[in-house]
Amino acid sequence: MQDSRIHLEHIAVLLPDSLRLSRAVETAVKLAEREKARLTVLVPGSELERTLARHTLDVDTLDQLVSEHDLARNRHLDELLAGIRPRVAQVSYQVVSGRRRHEAILEWMQARRPDLLVKDIGKGSRRVAHLFTPLDWHLMRGSPCPLMLLGRGVAHGPVVAALDLVGAREKPLSLDQQVMTWGQWLSDWQQCPLHTVHAFETVENLRLPFGMDRLMPEDDLKRVETEHRQLLDRASASVNVPEQNRHLIHSPPGRAIPALCDELDARMLVLGTARRGRLERLVMGSTAESIIHALDGDLLAIPPID
Repeated sequence: MQDSRIHLEHIAVLLPDSLRLSRAVETAVKLAEREKARLTVLVPGSELERTLARHTLDVDTLDQLVSEHDLARNRHLDELLAGIRPRVAQVSYQVVSGRRRHEAILEWMQARRPDLLVKDIGKGSRRVAHLFTPLDWHLMRGSPCPLMLLGRGVAHGPVVAALDLVGAREKPLSLDQQVMTWGQWLSDWQQCPLHTVHAFETVENLRLPFGMDRLMPEDDLKRVETEHRQLLDRASASVNVPEQNRHLIHSPPGRAIPALCDELDARMLVLGTARRGRLERLVMGSTAESIIHALDGDLLAIPPID
């Protein structure tokens, strides 16, 4: 990865359960075509064998049914890839299966190390998502490469790069530079403006005790805001983001960032993801996880470099 250039040699895309072309597949094909990259289509394994195993079938019948299913699936995938090859010469598919799908996908990614994984955002209500962790969240937590999650594709505004700047959420400061680099690359590809946002919290974001109008002296609050503004301006200037496209928000990121993306009709949000323990994540969540289902645009989650 160079200063303002992302070079993709290997792109992976997760095919939906329907095994049909989707927005994620089309986007991955466009990127592979543009970058002259190798493309791997990850195919979700079938639940057929486990489903049939619950019925009283003999082993030979079970094997025959699974074999016929796999043959039909592979024939369909061959036809799908034949339609892609005129645009992307190096394209193949890989079936990923296991009791836990996310573990099979992450195991493949750890072994193959693609430069980008593209996936359609899973459907489901936020209530269900909080009770049963979706595949999207598992991949954000464990992906060794940037993860592009694509929603409905109805937003047509700028690319927004969300910056931490002070590492307050356990992210290395170098991650902000990666977010900026990817944001600039995406804005060039999409031919749209790049905006930057930094949302920060102080004790003023806490609920005030009865009878108190503020917890932090006004001069101290202004000093903190000035420091954050300087950090944002310095980072934004490094990729020539104009001043009017820089947003400093004194509010929790989980609320401020989706609100800004909605206001700007942002087509893509780029942000870094932190690695935390399972218990802390269950209690607190992370910025990426708290906003994924609140976005109308797309999301590019950048993991820290190991």
